[in-house]
Amino acid sequence: MISIGFKKQHSTTLCAGIVKQSIEYYISRSSHVFVCFVDFCKAFDKVNYWTLFKQPIDDGINSQLVALLAFWYSRQQASVVWLNMQSSPFCIGNGMVPS
Repeated sequence: MISIGFKKQHSTTLCAGIVKQSIEYYISRSSHVFVCFVDFCKAFDKVNYWTLFKQPIDDGINSQLVALLAFWYSRQQASVVWLNMQSSPFCIGNGMVPS
């Protein structure tokens, strides 16, 4: 099984080439080939994380631990570095804002 994700300094062309070579290898040996592509970035962008953080509490996990994780997650920041210049930090948001 081949699992390919984003890797620094690796293009999608390299990934496509690896998949193509693998398929050709098995076909040349009269084997079946099954391929599955999953784009998790779309799913990641649409998850309601507040619902996700509620689930461990419903399962009996310590609510203070889950609250700490949610606190850290909701206050993520990033900055962009380009040509030795760094942007100001900005907040990263995913999922829906709690109501």
